[in-house]
Amino acid sequence: MVSLFIKEDTRASFITNALDENERMSFIQKQVGHTTTRMIVDHYYRYTPAPDDGSRLEKAWNSTRILPESDGSESEVSEKIVK
Repeated sequence: MVSLFIKEDTRASFITNALDENERMSFIQKQVGHTTTRMIVDHYYRYTPAPDDGSRLEKAWNSTRILPESDGSESEVSEKIVK
């Protein structure tokens, strides 16, 4: 049995494929005729899972270095400033 495609199906495919390819939402919005990006966020964005969600944040977190232990000289300086 042949299934028929309707224009809403191809439109939804275009939007989700564009989101998958990290296309800007403002570009997608203009292409499909939405007045704002809100419709895309509300109706389509949830269908584009990203397996690397959070990986950039984790990478940034892991790239921070632990500060070296203080030898106490900084506290002496700050105590002199406060006094």
